[in-house]
Amino acid sequence: MKKESRVMLLQKPCVKSNISFQKSWSFVLSFILMSFLTTTGAWGAQVFTISPDATHISYIPGQGLGPPTTGQYTMKRTGTTLTTNDACSALTAGSLTGKVALIRRGSCMFIDKINNAAAAGAVGVVIYNNIDSGLMVMGSTDTATIPAVFITKADGAIIDTRLQGGSVNMTWTNLVTSPVISSVTSTTANGTYGLGSAINVTLNFNEPVTIATDALSVVLNTGAILKPSAPLNATALVTTIYTVQANERTTDLTVTSITGTITNIEAVSTVNPTIPAGKNLGDTKNIVIIQKFPWPMFLPAIITGVQ
Repeated sequence: MKKESRVMLLQKPCVKSNISFQKSWSFVLSFILMSFLTTTGAWGAQVFTISPDATHISYIPGQGLGPPTTGQYTMKRTGTTLTTNDACSALTAGSLTGKVALIRRGSCMFIDKINNAAAAGAVGVVIYNNIDSGLMVMGSTDTATIPAVFITKADGAIIDTRLQGGSVNMTWTNLVTSPVISSVTSTTANGTYGLGSAINVTLNFNEPVTIATDALSVVLNTGAILKPSAPLNATALVTTIYTVQANERTTDLTVTSITGTITNIEAVSTVNPTIPAGKNLGDTKNIVIIQKFPWPMFLPAIITGVQ
């Protein structure tokens, strides 16, 4: 029978509990507030597509003019993935006429980048992150005269690479992303661990999600179960600390199943989310769990020649 662990916020971990969350779920409380301010918006994550294969690009709209839900436009970049002050200065008049500008975040206000693009003729702006912190709401864009949206650093690099190779068309859609688990990772070093060892296990989501109390169970291949006992709101990742208990062992720690529901701020839910191939804990880490016993238990009898 699998052992179930309950997460008790702001309490010391029980000696008999499978999972110790003294540095995880309690930490998430402070992280949630930061996440809500930086990674969510009134609209949630939406989608546009890019040519030639209709790749979905998730975005969060700026706080100004909302993006359309239909229409196709040619994209044009104003810098590169290395430009630190992309579109912070006036752009050549007419250089973006009828196009959607791809602009890298950094060095100046979002509204300055948007206004500079609009002055050059752009009909929309896609700003991509300059760090690996996911999606965020662009502040101070309420006076923008053209729609502007924010995408991740990785997606910005995809579009930039395609633009280097030729023309790229983007199509606005009315699609809303479904929340999924993008990967399971760990900051714990590869190695062998035994009874009482604390191991980091982190669930990463494609967008901020809400998890109701007692609504998600993450089963490890040691038989331990990660299960929150308090609701989580608008968080893009959940970091936990798994504490190894007696009789738990595996040659490669990983997640075997996830049951429950995660919901994004568009109220779109995913039941029993799966982990993408190659993105599970065991795919990227080599963490071995063995049963360690005190040395004296296996100390052999010593025979001497003394009579």
